[in-house]
Amino acid sequence: IIRMVGARFQGRVEDGRSFLIGAQQAVRDERAPSQVALLEPIMVVGAETATPRRIMARKGSYDEKTRMLRLTGDVRIDDGAGNRVATEDTTIDTRTGLAVGQQGIEGDGPVGQVSADSYEVKDKGDRIEFRGRVRTRVNPE
Repeated sequence: IIRMVGARFQGRVEDGRSFLIGAQQAVRDERAPSQVALLEPIMVVGAETATPRRIMARKGSYDEKTRMLRLTGDVRIDDGAGNRVATEDTTIDTRTGLAVGQQGIEGDGPVGQVSADSYEVKDKGDRIEFRGRVRTRVNPE
């Protein structure tokens, strides 16, 4: 087992935005070297843009081969434009930026609130599909 303190992984999403994954601690298993377990991970997408997205969780795992990041436990997403989301589980493909969650979601922002059983974030975050017991409240402008 290899432990890393203050671990950092970086790259680019296929649309050109940068991403950085940091963690208080990372553990790499020598038997599966592409798999890294993360403690208190944070991912920043598009730090060079006016609205970088930040995603934080209690735990995570990153597969350097497939570039899949799975975050679990008190996952918080801030899109940089005032929208905040809470969930317990999300999987992010760092190649495409696609994010999927199956353990429920609650969100709020300037437009209103939403909750659902599952979600899928597409088109660089411009489109989110909610499924299962979807509830929304839209704030009048």
